[in-house]
Amino acid sequence: MAGTGPCSGRGLESGPQFCLPSLEVSDSSCQRLVEASPLQGLSPETPGVSSRTWQELAAVATQLPDVRWLGRQVFMWCGTPQEDLWNDFAALHQNKITDLERLDHRNYFGEKALRFGGVDIVLRTLALFRADERVGYHGVVSLFTEPLQGRARSILHYAARTEFFLHRQNFAKHIAPRLEGCSSKEPDCLSPQRIANTMLVLVAPPQTPRKLLAFRLVMNRFGAFLAASMDDMACSICSTSTGWEEVFCNADIRGAARVLWHLCEDNGPAFPPRGRGSRCHAEMLLEAQNLQLVRPLDAFELELEGSTAQDPLVGESYSFRKLVQRCIARRAFENAGLKLLCEAVGLAFHPLPEGPEEDALRIATEQENQAVFALSSGHLTAQDLSVMAQTFWPELTQDELRDLFQSVCRNRSGYIEMAEFCAALGFDERSTYFGAEALRRGEFNRVVLQ
Repeated sequence: MAGTGPCSGRGLESGPQFCLPSLEVSDSSCQRLVEASPLQGLSPETPGVSSRTWQELAAVATQLPDVRWLGRQVFMWCGTPQEDLWNDFAALHQNKITDLERLDHRNYFGEKALRFGGVDIVLRTLALFRADERVGYHGVVSLFTEPLQGRARSILHYAARTEFFLHRQNFAKHIAPRLEGCSSKEPDCLSPQRIANTMLVLVAPPQTPRKLLAFRLVMNRFGAFLAASMDDMACSICSTSTGWEEVFCNADIRGAARVLWHLCEDNGPAFPPRGRGSRCHAEMLLEAQNLQLVRPLDAFELELEGSTAQDPLVGESYSFRKLVQRCIARRAFENAGLKLLCEAVGLAFHPLPEGPEEDALRIATEQENQAVFALSSGHLTAQDLSVMAQTFWPELTQDELRDLFQSVCRNRSGYIEMAEFCAALGFDERSTYFGAEALRRGEFNRVVLQ
């Protein structure tokens, strides 16, 4: 359906359309301008970036922003692109220059840029605001609330932009300094993990192809898990309960089983302790034991997804027993819950380390990985050596330790404190060929490893 006027309308089948200025200089000159700006590292026509050419990107990097750059943007996501409501900022503010010295212009532009702008426009906007200055009317939170307005469709549309700013390094650089008065101990303090966890519940249960696509996006690319505590949710971007409570709300047992089936579908790591269901959740899941999950999509879903769309579970070998096996493999529940589920389907249950025992095992594993990394990375510190000795000493004989040392000396390059290495491994450095040679040359204290 065509728009109803030049400034706003319904139907934006080609999606949002920016209206960016362009410099009349070469690509190489534009690249130099971009690299010397807050947009360093960005390229045109990459996911999440508004600019289509180097000339546009250089203009965004060097010119004062204008709200008209945003062009046509969806302000209300409906079922389909043909029904979306849009505003045309270029037409709305025709012949009007955005004056960022005026507070009303500054607030208006800041809010719209965070809501609708690509990564390039957002970075350019943030560069014009002090770290202690609120951007727009609601601050940087607008960057993460806008993708939630249309649930699955808007999350997919803003996926690349959201992923960029949820990246730990980018979040720490561009977002965290602007979270005024937010302490890491406050449940509502924004963090990449809390934001991702909150987005996950908004695309659950994944009962249509598009919702499953958004669900996997948030789960795999944003790193979300099903939070068991409000401390791991971001209520400032959307008011919800915990992830587990949202999944089981309204007694939607079919939906809960579907969520867990897809959450546990790969061979990824175990759920973190903060993301595991309780025995109570396992008891509720038992109600899905005799339920049929696969269903035909209704008329409204077919209108949104297409006439040939099917339930994502069609073609998958779903069964409740396989669901329990997936939950065990990914450790989706605490031991009490896993035991209950195993008993229900006749599977043997083997308790896994939990609480302090699990923490100790995790620390030991991290130390072992650190020791292995130290052997292969080319950087051995005294701490690395100590950890390596603690890790390998119980399992290696004196001869194996000596072989290990000689192998490191033979295959590594760089400097290492010989005395520290030998003391950590527990044998006399003078007994090795390389140690004897170092002693002969008077280089015993520091040896160059060949």
